[in-house]
Order: sequence, then structure tokens, then C-alpha cells
Amino acid sequence: MENTPLRSVAEVFAHLLYTDSLPWSAVECIKLSEGTTPSSSRIFVKILFQELCECMGLPQLNARLKDERDSHSLKDYPDTAH
Repeated sequence: MENTPLRSVAEVFAHLLYTDSLPWSAVECIKLSEGTTPSSSRIFVKILFQELCECMGLPQLNARLKDERDSHSLKDYPDTAH
């Protein structure tokens, strides 16, 4: 996918997550690995989180990602405590 449509789709998903129109459990669908994730998917995730950070602010986004109610969504991600 070209960068402009990719950015638009990521912005839509960020808006849906930010407004709780899409449950944060949707983040569970994101699977990242260096060998099997195409660059367009990595760019999508980057734009998604940049948009979320812009909309929510870093402290609120960080709190939301650490929220115990949504912790199952982030079980496959590295520990962010380091």
C-alpha cells in the first residue's frame, strides 16, 4: 500500500481507538516480527501509535496501554518497564 492511503487508514484506526469506538482488544491483531512483518505493516503501526500519541498525549496513551483491563491485548509485546 502506498504511504498516503496507509497513513489515512492508520489515522482512522487511531481515531476509532481514541474514541473507544473500536475496543482496544483490536490491538491484539497486531503481530510483529522482524522476519515476517512487511515494512508497510511496520509503517502502519508506527503511524497508528504516532496518531494515538498526538490525540491522547503520551502520558494518557502510556496509561491506557498499561491499563489492566486491556492487558490481555498486549500480552505478546515486550515488557515496557526497561
